[in-house]
Amino acid sequence: MSDHRPVNSQAAASARTAVSPKVTRETRASSLFLECCRCFALPVVLLPLLSAWVVVCVTDRGAQVAASYGGSQVRQLASPRSRLGSLFRVGQNSSPRSGNPILPGWYADPEAHVFENEYWIYPTYSAPYDQQVFMDAFSSKDLTTWTKHPRVLDVADVHWARRALWAPSIIEKGGWYYLFFGANDIQNDTQLGGIGVARARQPAGPFKDYLGKPLIDKFHNGAQPIDQFVFKDTDGSYYIVYGGWRHCNIARLNADMTGLIPFRDGTIFKEITPNGYVEGAFMILKDGKYYFMWSEGGWTGPDYAVAYAIGASPFGPFHRIGKILQQDPAVATGAGHHSVLQRPGTNRWYIVYHRRPLGETDRNHRVVCIDEMTFDDKGFINPVVITKEGVPRDPLP
Repeated sequence: MSDHRPVNSQAAASARTAVSPKVTRETRASSLFLECCRCFALPVVLLPLLSAWVVVCVTDRGAQVAASYGGSQVRQLASPRSRLGSLFRVGQNSSPRSGNPILPGWYADPEAHVFENEYWIYPTYSAPYDQQVFMDAFSSKDLTTWTKHPRVLDVADVHWARRALWAPSIIEKGGWYYLFFGANDIQNDTQLGGIGVARARQPAGPFKDYLGKPLIDKFHNGAQPIDQFVFKDTDGSYYIVYGGWRHCNIARLNADMTGLIPFRDGTIFKEITPNGYVEGAFMILKDGKYYFMWSEGGWTGPDYAVAYAIGASPFGPFHRIGKILQQDPAVATGAGHHSVLQRPGTNRWYIVYHRRPLGETDRNHRVVCIDEMTFDDKGFINPVVITKEGVPRDPLP
């Protein structure tokens, strides 16, 4: 209950005069402290806001300068926002994305790997056949910043190759890197060319011709000797899967990669062509299943795409399931001839492929891109969404 009785003003005055000098000094000190607080309160509140404004101004200016020099790591806001809001967005977008395409220049048929704790991509130089006389490679620690290694393979080091160096496939064994490549685009068994092998001690090369002749120089089961993919199976065996002209073969490599080993029935080449196959064979092993992927459609057209099948062994049988990669008319056309990259020690999968930028009509104007590849709970591959943004930065330790 409150006491509403009136205060006797004279008694109150007498009481104030009776307060000790010590109490008066303490009261004055307290009043002085409160005055100081009031004086400094506004600067204390405003200081963080002022600092934020300065940081944003510097950040915005830095982005403008970087953009003027073509800095690919800088992303500017599409529409004006408040300065403070921009500051928080900068903090949230601290992890850059790769962007697409990821490599400068015209390239196609990329094969991606992790070698010596770096990401590597080996593509075809996309140009008229007579100009395809070398291969470049690219390396990265994080999928966003790439280093070019020019001419890791050159026809000057392969005396029988003269043009159309295509679709490199590379594997490491015993301290050597073996680079399998197609050359000369042979059209029949009388022409010199086919699938060759070069090797080097480092993933950056230089790669030198290993055999002095093609490993596969004839048509077998109707398959043109191009578009090879080499992989190691769980039992330690090495296989080569290859073929153009709508036919695909598998063969077993010997221990030193100098030749092929006959199967138990005496045959060397087994055809594993699924329905719809055209070219660009690729295979991965996941959860005990063999995922066989290939390109279908015409490589010069917008409908070039990637489809797949699943088998219990590298010999199949493989029955087409459906497309996983194809054009998006709002992004790019002709998405195909891919490889698949798994980030070591994780369940993150990436698809590396080529596509044709919108508006490009030259058939050789193809670029290398990367996007995420995922699986559903039954193990099927989800359709890939091709993007302009690419994938997040994914650094290797």
